[in-house]
Amino acid sequence: MHPEKLAFCFLNNNSETKLNYQQLFELASIWARKIYCIKDQVILLCIDKREDFVPIFLGCILAGKTPAVANPQIAIRNTKYTSTLRGLFSDSITLIGEDGFISEPKSSGSLSISDVSSGIEARIIHDSFQNTPAFIQFSSGTTSFPKAIPISQSNLAANMAVIEHAFRGCTKERMVNWLPFHHDMGLVGNLLQVLWAGGSCLHLQPVDFVKRPAKWLQAISKFEALVSGGPDFCYRQAVNRVKNEDVDNLDLKCWQIAYNGAEPVRHQTIDSFAARFSSIGFKKTSFYPCYGFAETTLMATGAHTEREPLNFTSKSLMIPNSSSIYLQDIYTSCGAPFANHGILIIDENGRLLPEKTIGEVVTWGPSVFE
Repeated sequence: MHPEKLAFCFLNNNSETKLNYQQLFELASIWARKIYCIKDQVILLCIDKREDFVPIFLGCILAGKTPAVANPQIAIRNTKYTSTLRGLFSDSITLIGEDGFISEPKSSGSLSISDVSSGIEARIIHDSFQNTPAFIQFSSGTTSFPKAIPISQSNLAANMAVIEHAFRGCTKERMVNWLPFHHDMGLVGNLLQVLWAGGSCLHLQPVDFVKRPAKWLQAISKFEALVSGGPDFCYRQAVNRVKNEDVDNLDLKCWQIAYNGAEPVRHQTIDSFAARFSSIGFKKTSFYPCYGFAETTLMATGAHTEREPLNFTSKSLMIPNSSSIYLQDIYTSCGAPFANHGILIIDENGRLLPEKTIGEVVTWGPSVFE
């Protein structure tokens, strides 16, 4: 690892904040000195500014604490949301909000980074640090209030290895991200995976993508990113809202892994995006449909790289009598599980269903939290 290598570049309006690996470590160390003195083990982060969030998050880990990442847009406006999140934990927690404000300030005195390192080493010797979750992420909350998912050190390492293998090592190079860090795809896929692989990532503000999706494609072209993506809707937004004059001078030949996950992957989206942007170098074989959720750290299944996505018809599926699901005519495959991981499909009574039958997804493997 080269300390001077770019780790992250944060775009905010017309300004850039760049951090190489040495600078990132130094900022995280400053925060570790403060966070180490906090008595609570879990640190709830409600930080919207990305260039502040990253060193604080890493400072928590360096200090042997467990960061939990809340949605800052909701937390800033809704104190009940933050209070409910606190209630998910049996022990008290400390909140760090915007501009590094700590809700229960503690004096760090003259604590040095060597003191922090010594404290962490003591935890490792007594095995307590190894059993401490690497971080806590919250489920999407689509059908109920988000659940707190403790991701262990081994869960994280297993999923990092899965992603690095699935993406053919491209995360060692350049990535572009617009996803928020409270989303598992943003946090694990575009922060922790970058650090794991020693790559570089350019981060857009999520609101910039929402307001003007062309900024996403412009960033990929300018940064010559090999990896970028998001939920299916971000590709639809690009097709529907990006103007021709915004992309006429772009070059997307660099884009090798365009991952598509976090919601149903629609074959119409893939076809229309590939057709719209093939003139500026985008290849349909770059699309990488995948599937996952917070309980699997991030990715549970993935398709083949360098191949066009595989489609199949609903006529090939068996539907249980009790199912009321609305079927589309054509589906896109999200691939298969990875080595040492597995997927089962069961019915409402927990019985194993045969292949090509609609049912509940059950996953297993070292990436799955216990």
